[in-house]
Amino acid sequence: YTRTSHTDWNGWRHLLVITSAFHMERSKAIFDWIFCQAPPLMGYHISYLIAPNVGLTSEAIKARRDKEAGSLKAVQRFEKQYPTMADVYQFLTQQHGFYTASKLIERAATTTEDSSVVSDLVKKSYGQS
Repeated sequence: YTRTSHTDWNGWRHLLVITSAFHMERSKAIFDWIFCQAPPLMGYHISYLIAPNVGLTSEAIKARRDKEAGSLKAVQRFEKQYPTMADVYQFLTQQHGFYTASKLIERAATTTEDSSVVSDLVKKSYGQS
């Protein structure tokens, strides 16, 4: 949504992505995928700045890195599956678990036992118990 709702419309072509060290590899993969898509190739220039993993225990950082590694694999699959912006839009609005109403409703209906995909350490690092 950053590209379709903000950068394309406003003519912003020089972007700076700032995120934590454990999150950068996946963030870079997503931005490189989405902002290098055709049509149209709009001449984006993206810079990346890593923020240190401050305030997290080494165990929490490892848990987040492990989760990010799995998520990065999904992004790499999606990049091959959805090669155009039209494909990405269709995926986000009709299939993605965080952006479609039906998937959000399904997620809300699951029990906490079904949410074991996210480790307790990752949840704790976000302030969840």
